[in-house]
Amino acid sequence: AVRGVGRGAVEELLAQREKHGPYTSIEDLCRRLDLQKVNRRVLEALIRSGSLDALGANRATLMQRLPIAMQLGDQNSKAHEAGQNDMFGLVADERAPVVVPLRTPELPD
Repeated sequence: AVRGVGRGAVEELLAQREKHGPYTSIEDLCRRLDLQKVNRRVLEALIRSGSLDALGANRATLMQRLPIAMQLGDQNSKAHEAGQNDMFGLVADERAPVVVPLRTPELPD
């Protein structure tokens, strides 16, 4: 168990992973999750615990990318709810935005 991560958040994480496969990046994670169930505090707790280490270069980089990833996830959710397509005719949730990850030096404990 990770302090600050409730049952609903864990169920959402597992359901999306089972439905769509492993998460490939922090942006992919935020794009696929219901950010009402898995909020910023939950994601920060998961990053600090090391649970999301496979999604980025290091924890500092994940923490730095989190606000933008959450914003992209929120925009994707709103577009999906509105039934909007992108300029190529794809449903909003079929393509994640392209994000170039930057490496941030690891912070000391």
